Amino acid sequence: MNKLLTVAMTAMLGTGCMRSLMIQPGDSSALAASKVAVRVPLAVVTVGMTEVLAGCVRNTARAEGMSTLPDSPAWDICNRGMAQFGAAMAAQSSGPSNSLDCQSTCVRVGGGSMRCTTHCR
Repeated sequence: MNKLLTVAMTAMLGTGCMRSLMIQPGDSSALAASKVAVRVPLAVVTVGMTEVLAGCVRNTARAEGMSTLPDSPAWDICNRGMAQFGAAMAAQSSGPSNSLDCQSTCVRVGGGSMRCTTHCR
């Protein structure tokens, strides 16, 4: 179940649905309220991972002097970090095997993005 949930969340985050739900400075108050109304249940369904992605994009964009618009490189940076994190979590949740012992470590790097590594023995 954990592996399925991790894969589903990673796939959904990678589709870019969150890109259009990011509140932009030029959004009207009605549009911003609508985006929040959609993001709240989405955050619940994804166990908060969509908001982690949004936070990563905001932090990366601020640190690197980028925008948070859907075509910003900040999205690609954060999506790669989330995919690495999802892969590390899936590898870790697969449980112990007969011949491998794996450990995943994720660290924040430049602008809030994450770099994950998995080492198996």
